[in-house]
Amino acid sequence: MNCKWKIIITTVIVVMIIGIIGLVIYELKVGFKKIYMSLEPNAFDDQYMGCEMDMMKKAKELLAEERKIDPQLNDVWEKAEKTRKNLPLDLNGKSIGEPFEISVIAYTDYEIPFYRKFNNKVRTCCTSKDDYMKSFQFKAFHFYLTRAIQLLGGVCTPVYRGINLKIYPDQTREMRFGQFASSSKDINVARHYAKGSGTLYTFTTCLGASIQHLSYNKSEKEVLIPPYQVFSVSAFESNIRGLSTVHLEDKTTYSNFNCAYLEGEKKDSSTSNSAPGNILVWPGHLTSLPLFVLFILLLQG
Repeated sequence: MNCKWKIIITTVIVVMIIGIIGLVIYELKVGFKKIYMSLEPNAFDDQYMGCEMDMMKKAKELLAEERKIDPQLNDVWEKAEKTRKNLPLDLNGKSIGEPFEISVIAYTDYEIPFYRKFNNKVRTCCTSKDDYMKSFQFKAFHFYLTRAIQLLGGVCTPVYRGINLKIYPDQTREMRFGQFASSSKDINVARHYAKGSGTLYTFTTCLGASIQHLSYNKSEKEVLIPPYQVFSVSAFESNIRGLSTVHLEDKTTYSNFNCAYLEGEKKDSSTSNSAPGNILVWPGHLTSLPLFVLFILLLQG
């Protein structure tokens, strides 16, 4: 081997060693500041089970009040109303009703990024019903967007979500996003958002809804995940460049609130389709039956 090749190989080895040392130092520095996945216990996660029609009666007036208070919400809603008027009347068979469709369109607006403020409030809102009533100022928008997902959902879809942060599993290896989480049917879209050193989630959702037909950003092939969907972490990988890949499995649903605006109150146990207390709850449907009652009904044919 001539001298030139020895120098090249030595240089490559030195660069690799420096890179590894740098990565180790970085991990040591941020090790005490790691962000962990969790069930986001302070999220406002209402599924509005059993009170859909009553909330519909309240939401219109609530929205008018909220738009007066928040100029950004007013602007993004007004723009979304105009956008919806240019869409096909039946949205190719996917029409779910005007306010629900407008909420989805508004949520996808990057030019008026109301979704950022909204999601921050959803994720950190509430430890009690009083918190929600006093400090959560997007009650109508939350209802409309939640119901939109429930009305559009129902199809199990493999999706990917990328964020420009490193997130680690906690000891329970259970998590939920605790906000309305954007994902994509296209892994390359998610990789773009992960920026090469963030976190890439890969999972199948049966509760999320494809909103591509209502989105300002149709190329992103977006599927919107509700705050109450719970996942278990089946695998966690990290490559030498720092990109973390998290493989999730759809586990259940979990809500601390149900019909909170209509005098609901925070429950001690979760609203879940596998919840303790033998309660079956299916998102988007007016169904909440004790298991022993369901068993008797099945026996009766």
